[in-house]
Amino acid sequence: QEARNIQYSNDRSKYSSDEEFSNFRAVNIGKLKKNFLYRSASPCDITFNRAGYVDGLIKNAGIKCILDLADNEEKIKKFISKSDFASPYFLDLYENKNVILCGMSANFYSETFRKKLISGLNAMSAHKGPFLINCLEGKDRTGFVCILISMLAGASYEEILNDYMISFANYYGITSESDNKKYNNIITQLFTPMIKEIIQDENVDAKNADLVSYAEKFLLASGMNEAELNNFKSCILE
Repeated sequence: QEARNIQYSNDRSKYSSDEEFSNFRAVNIGKLKKNFLYRSASPCDITFNRAGYVDGLIKNAGIKCILDLADNEEKIKKFISKSDFASPYFLDLYENKNVILCGMSANFYSETFRKKLISGLNAMSAHKGPFLINCLEGKDRTGFVCILISMLAGASYEEILNDYMISFANYYGITSESDNKKYNNIITQLFTPMIKEIIQDENVDAKNADLVSYAEKFLLASGMNEAELNNFKSCILE
């Protein structure tokens, strides 16, 4: 409860940069292609006033395909129809079939989550990057998927953890230095269950495990076949 009992502002002036406000960054860890996989808040959902900023950032980064974990066609059409919709770059990608819509809930334990995830990752393999992965805030669904992909890319436990925790520094200013108790609570209550769900073995110490192997096993057990796994790895890895 304490880990979740944190609030952030939707006022851009409260943040030091558009990137911080948008929770936008490249994931450059492990063997991921450099500046090829990005993560952020939604580039189309204006609920938290971030979409327009994300839109500018993904344009500057040259994003060619978006894996939108949160939305479906109905939701996208509602966003676009609003008078204050201001994401022209996203709209161009969407109209040219370069936005993959997963419509996933945040329940990463569910079979439906897994099926939609595999469908989305397979669709990525058929597109050209650089890619953006987003949900609404870019930290829960996006957090899980980026943990999984970073494991597959051979990133270390510390690299994966550090990337995950950037979201909480961006939104809430929580770091190990600023609030060590909340920082560690977030790891225990949010990060650790995600990586354990991928590993699927309570007896394994994630800090010392072969994370690539566990990521591959998770994807195969979730419905991805060997050829699809190899295609996805070829798509995102150096």
